[in-house]
This record gives sequence, C-alpha cells and structure tokens, in this order.
Amino acid sequence: MEQENKTSNKIQNIISIIMIIITIIILSITITLCAIFTKEKHPSKNVVKEPKDFELKQKNKRVKLNSEYYIPINGIGIYSLDYYTCINSIETALSKGVRLIDIDNIYGNKDCVQRAINYSGISRDEIFIIAKISPDEYSNPGKAIENFLNGTNFEYIDLMLLNHP
Repeated sequence: MEQENKTSNKIQNIISIIMIIITIIILSITITLCAIFTKEKHPSKNVVKEPKDFELKQKNKRVKLNSEYYIPINGIGIYSLDYYTCINSIETALSKGVRLIDIDNIYGNKDCVQRAINYSGISRDEIFIIAKISPDEYSNPGKAIENFLNGTNFEYIDLMLLNHP
C-alpha cells in the first residue's frame, strides 16, 4: 500500500511539472505574439518594431462553432502587458486583421482594450471578445459577467470561459 502511495505521488509530481512546463510555453508564445504585434505609437519602454515583411496569412478568417456562432482563428491575449504596450499591441493586431481579444479582470488592463478598439476605428461588432470567470465566481456566472462589463463600454462579451490558473 505504501509503495502504491509513493508511485501515485511521483505520478502527481510529474503531472504538475508537465502542467508548469505547458503554462510556461503558452506564456512564452503569448509574449512573443505581443512583441510581434507591437509598434511605436504610444510611449512605452517595451515597444518592439514589427518586421517589415510581416503579413497575417489568414486575415479575418473565422470558424463556425457548434452553437452556429463564428469565432476568429487569429487572436491576441493581453496578460501582463503594461498600459501603452497593451494599446499598441491591440491596435497593431487589429490593423493586421486580428479580430479576437482575450481579456481577464485579473489582468487589470481591460480599459486599454477599450481604448485600442476606439483608436482602431473598427466596430465592436467585428471584434470577438473572450473574457474569463475566476474560480471564486463560478457560483454566480451572471454576476461575474456583470462585474466584467461594469466600468467598460462593452455591451456584451462574445465568449466567457471558466478560468483556472
């Protein structure tokens, strides 16, 4: 019995390490994409110029969900971006054809998303907004959506995900 517990603990430790590695890879990809889409428009110490030959191959492409709604295949996440880098990244992404933005209340930068959308001149109806419900909000998702929308000029969220950090 004790041997089984040790084996079970080893397996759990390996799974935890794999999950940490996957999280690090996802964060690295997100940061890299943000750097690619950033341009000098607002003052920021983290501004990276976009490559001159960069072109989004699947511009404005969408896929149909089982719900009959369409979701863009190209998106941008804004986790850990400072205010002006967030605005620059989103404006550049939108100008390159990205129409999906991943936001979370815990990022603390949803106001920069609003500003970037306003600066872009692109209608909110053309942009797919994904937000997240934190584990402490699972019991009342309606209130979580209401809390997310409070303080924004968004009238709706296109997709709400259950987030588990």
